[in-house]
Amino acid sequence: MPQCPPAARPSGPRGAERSSNASCGGARSYVLLWEADRAVVRAGLTGALPGRQLTPGSGLSTADAGPDLPWARKWRVVEALPLRPKRIRAWLRSRDIGRVTVKKRHASIDPERLRRELATGRDGAITLIVTTIGDTGAAIAVTPAD
Repeated sequence: MPQCPPAARPSGPRGAERSSNASCGGARSYVLLWEADRAVVRAGLTGALPGRQLTPGSGLSTADAGPDLPWARKWRVVEALPLRPKRIRAWLRSRDIGRVTVKKRHASIDPERLRRELATGRDGAITLIVTTIGDTGAAIAVTPAD
């Protein structure tokens, strides 16, 4: 069975509850995701990211807690979904999310095309980080951890 991406649902503005993601067969959940600057990825320095790397060299890592880094953006994980536009669109619709920013790492997708496919006409906004974990495509819904 392919490994699923980590995910967590925030339980409040600062805290987060660890939960298993039923769609991923109960995979371990994490609260935060770091996205390294492209220069860090090109230099091969992604091992300096806190936590566990999603895919070696991708510049993405997850953990329950960790420092702010000047060379990496810290995100709060909302949900991790398989990279299936129909399933993602249903998830967005159920949360009244219409504006989606798509960022990709180690995934062969067209971000603009995916964004158009996910249009729901709702008011909310979210960022999706699209990547591969093992051989599996994943869309990780995140919000800034500031």
